[in-house]
Amino acid sequence: MFLRTQRLLFLGAHQLVAYRWESGALHDEGRFITGPEGYAAFSAYLQTHPQTTYRLLVNVAEEGYQTETIPYLSGKDRQAVIQRKLGQYFFGAELTCARSLGHEKIKRKNERVLFCALTNNAFFAPWLAALARNQAALASIHS
Repeated sequence: MFLRTQRLLFLGAHQLVAYRWESGALHDEGRFITGPEGYAAFSAYLQTHPQTTYRLLVNVAEEGYQTETIPYLSGKDRQAVIQRKLGQYFFGAELTCARSLGHEKIKRKNERVLFCALTNNAFFAPWLAALARNQAALASIHS
C-alpha cells in the first residue's frame, strides 16, 4: 500500500512556509512571500511534490466566529438554516464552516452552532489557485 507524504503549509500575513511532516517532526522545506513571485515559487514547489497530502494552517486576522442557537432540525432543513446563517454572518466569504457545539438539554433540544469563516477571499485565492492548478491534495484548512 502506497502512503502519500504529509506536508503542512503555514500561511501568515506575509508568507507561506512549507514543512514536510515526518515521524511527528516538521522539516522546513520552503518559504514563499505573499505576492506574484512567491505564488510562482510556491507553484513550482508543488510540482516537485505530486504525491503529497497538504494541510493548511492559517494565522491571519481575516477570520470570524459567531455562535448561535438554532432550532432542533435535521437533514435539508438544518442545512438550509446553516447556509443562511453563514451567508448572513460572512457574506461573500468562500471558506466557511459550521460546527455543532451540542444540543441544549432544556426546552426543545435547540442546537448551539459555531459559525466560522476566513473572510478575505482575495488573500487566500492565489495560494488555493496554485494548489488547484497543480492538482494538489488539500486535506484540511485550520485556523
